[in-house]
Amino acid sequence: MGLQSKEFALYCEAKYVLKLKGKDRRREYLERVEKARGMSGRDELQREIMRWWNVPKQGSTEGGG
Repeated sequence: MGLQSKEFALYCEAKYVLKLKGKDRRREYLERVEKARGMSGRDELQREIMRWWNVPKQGSTEGGG
């Protein structure tokens, strides 16, 4: 995946949304995406968000000694 690819942009956007504080802020962001890109754009982003939702953060619990 190249740094200028659509996949990388979607990954970055999903990570950004996951960092937003509060469900309401994330929901509002997705509503803006829907207005700008349509329901298919929102669905695509939501799938990517769910893909990364349960991925553990690197180095958060595992010791790398």
